[in-house]
Amino acid sequence: EMVLSVDAGHLSWQASMDGHAMLEKQPLEIHADGDTAAGAVHFGKAQHYRINDKYPWYGVHSVAEEHGKGLRVPLLSARGATTFTLEARAYNNGVAFRMTLPGSEPRVPQETAGFRPVAGSEVWSFDPSVAQYEGVYEESQAAAIPKGRFMAPPVVIELPRDSAYLAITEGRLVNYPGMVLQSN
Repeated sequence: EMVLSVDAGHLSWQASMDGHAMLEKQPLEIHADGDTAAGAVHFGKAQHYRINDKYPWYGVHSVAEEHGKGLRVPLLSARGATTFTLEARAYNNGVAFRMTLPGSEPRVPQETAGFRPVAGSEVWSFDPSVAQYEGVYEESQAAAIPKGRFMAPPVVIELPRDSAYLAITEGRLVNYPGMVLQSN
């Protein structure tokens, strides 16, 4: 489950599974052309949809299947203009989201998405300044990761009491830069 909220003009999100928190409430923002779209003060009309897709795949299975629920919701300014659109999806085994800006002109976006694992989680990650796409994963307590540490996806998190594992990763990077995480 992914819960979205707008508080004091800022979008935030959190994730849970079977009623148990996996990622605590954190911000979602997008900036473009030196301007922020984070000043969205309320949700527009949401469009809900179902995902039932099959496509060819290389690997263990020759066909991949995707089943879940999704929604597209514009984030509106006080004047009612769309500042950006959030697309969110929920599956039986995960959640996903992306933010898109209105218009078709070239933009220089910078996205900010917070990922805060619940207390007591362990994190496996590697430093992208040492190895860009593959590196030696180091295990750390989430609370002990030093401020400013960079981590490249996938970042793997083991929740307390071996209750679940999750991975922060990325997809659909066509004409879009890759992601890096920084601890704060």
